[in-house]
Amino acid sequence: MIGNQAAFPAPEAVSAFQRDTETVGLVCDEHGWYITHEWATKFQAHLDALQPFASEGFVAAQYSIAVIYMLGYIYASESEFTSHQETDAEKIHFWLEKAAASGHLGAIDNLLAIGTSAEAMRLRNLVRDSLDFEAAPAPLKGSEINMRKLFQRAYGTDS
Repeated sequence: MIGNQAAFPAPEAVSAFQRDTETVGLVCDEHGWYITHEWATKFQAHLDALQPFASEGFVAAQYSIAVIYMLGYIYASESEFTSHQETDAEKIHFWLEKAAASGHLGAIDNLLAIGTSAEAMRLRNLVRDSLDFEAAPAPLKGSEINMRKLFQRAYGTDS
């Protein structure tokens, strides 16, 4: 994850979600899908708990909701996940764009990597048209510097 997620105030609902995301990678169902019914139920509860915070403008909650949809955490099967991809893509973009506009560098990075919305395309064009992005020897530091520059250009303020 890129740099600045800790810079945003996070309610306990975000911390609880993050603890479970660290644990979920250790389990999978009998078909190889990595989310069991039990975990899908837990992540649906996280989604429900995060929603009010995200709506109130908590950036960490906004990004967490996008992650839930991006990784299919609320689906107990791969087929269920793929059947919701089109509607989930809209939710992913909505929450990533909100978090990105507030300066969440991970959200900006994800929009660049997977985004298909007009905002994602606008960000890509800003990167393409810019000549002063860092080629830092340490990839994560260089990436963070570049995301901060992109945030400044895209939204006109510092994170």
